[in-house]
Amino acid sequence: MPAADAIMIREAAAGYGRRAILDGLSLVVPEGSVTALLGRNGAGKSTLFRLLLGLLPRRRGEVFVLGLDPARAALAVKERTGFVPETPDLNPRFRVRDAIALVRGLRRRRWDDAEERRLAAVFDLPPRARIGALSKGMKAKLSLLLALAPRPDLLLLDEPASGLDPVVRREVLSALVDEIAREGRTVLMASHRMDDVERLADRVVFLDGGRIVREGPVEDVRAEAGNLEGVFVSLLAPPKETVSCEA
Repeated sequence: MPAADAIMIREAAAGYGRRAILDGLSLVVPEGSVTALLGRNGAGKSTLFRLLLGLLPRRRGEVFVLGLDPARAALAVKERTGFVPETPDLNPRFRVRDAIALVRGLRRRRWDDAEERRLAAVFDLPPRARIGALSKGMKAKLSLLLALAPRPDLLLLDEPASGLDPVVRREVLSALVDEIAREGRTVLMASHRMDDVERLADRVVFLDGGRIVREGPVEDVRAEAGNLEGVFVSLLAPPKETVSCEA
């Protein structure tokens, strides 16, 4: 894989059982870019993240993340990658400080204690609070801290601000903007909010039917219809009389 590419996928296929979700997908995410992944529910966005993290085997094709094949080097990929899922996978019985201590221990070689303290202060996270008692917004902030404190080379964001109230969403996005500006980090983010995409991303990728149907710099794609919403509707308008489901 070329050194300038953080992610390189060639003709990859993946799915669950007999159901194919990604089919012949090819994608390049340049190092240092912020790439937004757009698609309807069920288009394969979450499946793609699982493939990149080595959590789902591919059926064919090639996948490289930071120069590594996640099917063969999943631990090495995870060590260099920060992932924020749409629904944080956090033990509700843990206190905030316990969750941080656990991940700190697992990621000790890359963990930045100063960044941990900075983000905990920015997010005003209560260290003694039980995770099960936290609001959705606080859980999202904690999940973002756990992803950013190890200083990842690649950040994967699966709808990081989905369902958050406007104030918390603004705080989460501001932290991401600050992180990207300070570190120049490579980011692949899935989002259904065009304003978030336009604020954060410099590249956009449209996913439909398990394949990339359009990609390019945000400015170039936006110029086609005057705004990203127009391109999204023209490319990805759901067919009539169908019900979509999240993949």
